[in-house]
Amino acid sequence: MSQPRRRPRVSFHLSRCLFGLLMGFLFLGSPPSVAAQTCAENSTAVNNRGAALATDCTTLLGLKETLRGTAGILNWDVNTNMDSWTGITVAGTPAQVTKLVVYTVAGSIPAALGNLTSLTELTLTGNLSGTIPTELGNLTSLTKLDLSLNIPLSGPIPTELGDLTNLTELNLSFCDLTGSIPTELGNLTSLTKLDLSWNTKLTGSIPTELGNLTKLTTLGLAWNNLTGTIPTELGYLTKLTNLPLNDNQLTGPIPSELGSLTELTNLNLVNNQLTSIPSELGNLTALTRLSIANNQLSGSIPSQLNNLTELQFLFLHDNPLSGSIPTLSALT
Repeated sequence: MSQPRRRPRVSFHLSRCLFGLLMGFLFLGSPPSVAAQTCAENSTAVNNRGAALATDCTTLLGLKETLRGTAGILNWDVNTNMDSWTGITVAGTPAQVTKLVVYTVAGSIPAALGNLTSLTELTLTGNLSGTIPTELGNLTSLTKLDLSLNIPLSGPIPTELGDLTNLTELNLSFCDLTGSIPTELGNLTSLTKLDLSWNTKLTGSIPTELGNLTKLTTLGLAWNNLTGTIPTELGYLTKLTNLPLNDNQLTGPIPSELGSLTELTNLNLVNNQLTSIPSELGNLTALTRLSIANNQLSGSIPSQLNNLTELQFLFLHDNPLSGSIPTLSALT
């Protein structure tokens, strides 16, 4: 059986640099900035569907050049019906822009996006730089916010994102965000997926407030630089199926409260500084993968791990464990 190995962070940084260079070359041919157009209600773009849509139209045309990586391929124009605009969905009465989904973007995230208050989905991935505008906290109708895979995107996670209480998915993975995880994210009680992984400069502890997110099925905090203990409050997240906390600087015992997460199929705590294995992990009978290698786990291996009859992968190596290996005959 192959064993997980700690990937050197230098290789991750190298891959980030190479990706950034590649994306930069792809967007060298971006068109020069031009004056933004204004949409009238009777323009071809709006097609007499109301003042609200005309306002959204003007807002989008004003930020088109800020998203300079896609400005050359976006067909946003007053002479093109908005129903045909790249990445745009128009719906509702009165008609407004409800979705903005564009991939391979560059430039920066425009603060003016905060004016599109009817958005239910905002997905911008590719090569965005700068910071996440606090104005995104105005988009209280959002159910999905995905700014992942923007390797140059830096700065802190705005506390204002805690105002987006209709979110079911928040994905800020594979960026270069810094600072701590805002406690305000604990307000997002409708979330089913929270992914902040692969932000190697995120620091501080895991907020206990994340224990409020009881609808979560995925909590991704891997490949950061988080410290402190694993909050016992994570034991409240009983719908979790996937919990990767690997490759951080977490310390202390693995909380026995994690034994309440009986729907978990993947628990990955590899490459931390955790100190003991609770017997309650034997309650996680849905687990197919248990990875707790490369820690500081001492004492004996709990015999209760023999209850995990669905396991396909069990990694315990590189720990100062002692005692005899228990019978694991049920792990067929």
